[in-house]
Amino acid sequence: MKIIVFTSCLFFLSLNELFADNDGKAKALWVVRDILKSKSTIDQLLSDARRGNFTDLFVQVRGRGDAFYNSQISPKAEGVANDFDPLAYLIEKAHGQKFKIHAWMNVFYVWSAERDPLNKEHIIFEHPEWSAVSADNVSMVDEGTSRLIAKKYEGIFLSPGDDEFQSYFLKLVAELLDHYQLDGIHLDYIRYPGDQYDYSPGMRSKFMLEYGEDPLKPDNHKNIAQAKDDSDRTVWIKKKWTEFRREELTRFVAKIHGEVKSLKPEVMLTAAVFADLTEARDKVMQDWIIWLQKGFLDLAVMMNYAADQTLFENRIREVKATAGDSIFSKKIWVGVAVYNQNSTLMREKIKTLKKWKPAGLSVFSYEVLRTDRKYFNAVIDPKLWP
Repeated sequence: MKIIVFTSCLFFLSLNELFADNDGKAKALWVVRDILKSKSTIDQLLSDARRGNFTDLFVQVRGRGDAFYNSQISPKAEGVANDFDPLAYLIEKAHGQKFKIHAWMNVFYVWSAERDPLNKEHIIFEHPEWSAVSADNVSMVDEGTSRLIAKKYEGIFLSPGDDEFQSYFLKLVAELLDHYQLDGIHLDYIRYPGDQYDYSPGMRSKFMLEYGEDPLKPDNHKNIAQAKDDSDRTVWIKKKWTEFRREELTRFVAKIHGEVKSLKPEVMLTAAVFADLTEARDKVMQDWIIWLQKGFLDLAVMMNYAADQTLFENRIREVKATAGDSIFSKKIWVGVAVYNQNSTLMREKIKTLKKWKPAGLSVFSYEVLRTDRKYFNAVIDPKLWP
């Protein structure tokens, strides 16, 4: 544990050394939801953020279909007292400080534990029909988290194309903006669980209306997920189906952007996105460069968590080449992990960012950086900072 924290503390030192002349570029921090369960851990977060010179905090207020705030729409998160509003407390305590508060919301990812939610008003009980469905025509809610995790999925996702869920989520966004003074809405898991999803009835119906084909049962009765021959009509359907799912997600991001800007034009809409562009577009249908180019996002934070230096830099190179210099330097932050690499590797990553000059950097995550106070306090000694 001390080795991990020592690495993380060296990262704090490296971050300040290398971004001392950052020309106003952001230094953000992802804050996982568990620290919102008590006032003392929130106080510690704000103190650390101030001492660490962070400009933006992505604070996870919707983790698994729940709310770390007072909601009339979503059940409160397990472990949060009924008389405590973590988000309101955080915003009150952060008032007047230099960093911005973004409400980090997991969009489609709603459950990951092998047991069921304790609250029977949870979304997987209230609306199992909103579940994402596999190419085998099995609902994620019906399959359950144990089997999904065994198949290397993170848990239960809802359908990105379900119109009722989309309306529900827009109400969640509106509720947050109406009741809390936020600087941003930060979307996470704004993607499909994988390319074998979402074959839900609603999505298939939309596709059939447009193309006259059921993507689960095309005219030659082959499962399109198994198609390989480009001369086969099944392959044409498969390509259209992939495009359709990708475009459906893009339309939803546009709706969220419209909702945010209609209510609070000054609030930023940002998203955590896959760093590998091929995987983003073809595996999880996350066409996030297009989202930036069309103005559906104010900012994208690429989750470039690779420990391998070559892979880390190649991803940055590809993104910059695809997005263009202007978007890369103004609308893309690079996310770096502190949980999976030593301090030498981390410093190499920071130097790489210094060279490529993205709009900012975001650290994943605060949970690692707060664990060992002895090392933390030694590194953030004011005499060590530039």
